[in-house]
Amino acid sequence: MAEWIEPAMSRQKDPVQLFAFLRFFQEDELDARQVPLAERILKTSDLDSQTRTATLLTLARAAAKDSPGKAARAWRELLRLKQPPRQFAECFAEAMEFLVYRQLDYASAAHCLAENESRLPRDGRLAVAWQFDLARLQGRTEDAKRHFHTLLDRRVRQQENRVSTAQGNALYANVEERLASGNILEAEGELRRWIAQTPQARTDGRYSLVRARCLRKRGWLDGAVAELLGAIQHEPLLPNLPDVEFELAALYQAKGEQGRARELWARIVKEYPLHPLADEARKRSRQ
Repeated sequence: MAEWIEPAMSRQKDPVQLFAFLRFFQEDELDARQVPLAERILKTSDLDSQTRTATLLTLARAAAKDSPGKAARAWRELLRLKQPPRQFAECFAEAMEFLVYRQLDYASAAHCLAENESRLPRDGRLAVAWQFDLARLQGRTEDAKRHFHTLLDRRVRQQENRVSTAQGNALYANVEERLASGNILEAEGELRRWIAQTPQARTDGRYSLVRARCLRKRGWLDGAVAELLGAIQHEPLLPNLPDVEFELAALYQAKGEQGRARELWARIVKEYPLHPLADEARKRSRQ
């Protein structure tokens, strides 16, 4: 950081100028230094609604990993604000991801869904998708199946399914590209658009795998583990089960649970010896 930034920022009181500094810090996604600066901006009394919304969103995102209490308060305030329908739907989705995957607070997530369902898109897909995810993550398999069938029924005709699958494949490639380049927020945005186009990927392991990778980049390891375990419990015979178990092992290793990680890598070697990940799993199981 340029040496002049810190002293210049500390002297500044104008919210417009402070917001410009906030934009500077946003060059580094989710930089925790955004948190105190956003809090300073929000304490000013003459903020316009657009700046307030943008600052709250920055605070909610940047505080999520290390200051989840601050993030939770920011998300609650954001959901109370009047927003255009599409913007509100995006905000709601991010707030739910925070509650479900950062906080693992399924009760609060269910309450948030019930409280805001009337403001979500009229086609009902977003609400049903979260009902499915909450049921799946809590092991309520029959409820999850029912919600999933409802979700698929919302796809109007077979032709629409073919078109949406083609669009979904392009969006999936975008998710992988953004994630590889370290653009987590963009990757998560593309992930939401992809799964909206390709709801069937919620049960074949593809969605859970890339969702877990996004969560690992965020540092939300417990949420990533919960996502993969929920996917396996819902569908034990996932087509990409070795890939899912390899990612799960890597998460356990990151959490310091070496025994669980080695057990999964050894299972991949034993049960899928010809899988492309088998050699790497063998190396890691011996570490």
